[in-house]
Amino acid sequence: MKRWLASLAFAATAFAQEKKEEPPSVLALSPLHLTAGEKGTLHLRGQKLKDATEVRVTPDAAATLKEKKDATVPNGLEAKDVGNTEVAIELTPPADCTKLAVLIVTPTGMPEVREVPVFPRDAFTAEKEPNNGFREAQTWDTAKPRTGKIDGDKDVDVFRITGVAGKPLNVRIVAASVGSLLDPILAIFDAEGRLLASADDTDGTRDARLSIVPKTDGAFLLVVSDAHDRGGSWHEYRLEVSP
Repeated sequence: MKRWLASLAFAATAFAQEKKEEPPSVLALSPLHLTAGEKGTLHLRGQKLKDATEVRVTPDAAATLKEKKDATVPNGLEAKDVGNTEVAIELTPPADCTKLAVLIVTPTGMPEVREVPVFPRDAFTAEKEPNNGFREAQTWDTAKPRTGKIDGDKDVDVFRITGVAGKPLNVRIVAASVGSLLDPILAIFDAEGRLLASADDTDGTRDARLSIVPKTDGAFLLVVSDAHDRGGSWHEYRLEVSP
């Protein structure tokens, strides 16, 4: 597989240099993962994707280009950062697959190969709206990771979790590093709404992680937001809390 990816990357670079054009790019994807053994639709957003002619996937999986179109660039942002075209691909990951390598082919070259994680059907629990404030916080036992989305400008997602005195609560959000346009901020408040900790841009990425050690047993409020108060269909995340 590594040799296959290296050959494709070299071919894409050589093609772009020969044409003396900037190659296409993939800047975001949705959803952030696919389900093993189940048909799904993967959306890729970037530049120069509208003219896509072919999609190549490894391990081998039947894949079909279903849609190619222009994508609206949100006010205040630039196409070079968020893309202005998108494609939709219908595909079914093999049942024993843990990730797919996806490559889009266009007349002006090929973007870098994107790796898309593949998980079993019940690997996550989905966030449910409304959970936009402390009073609407969604109760979460943290036994299973969550998937969610900051669904509009100034949206926040709030979860009520349980802490035990002296036992760390470790929180990690995965978003920008795997293809989301979300620039996440994490914050933890106590049951009275007092801020205990917050985190942004940790581990050398735009994603975040933080850890607190509760001084008492009880409920805590975990808040997910975007650093620029933006949101939309491309602002998805995966969220984990572990003791």
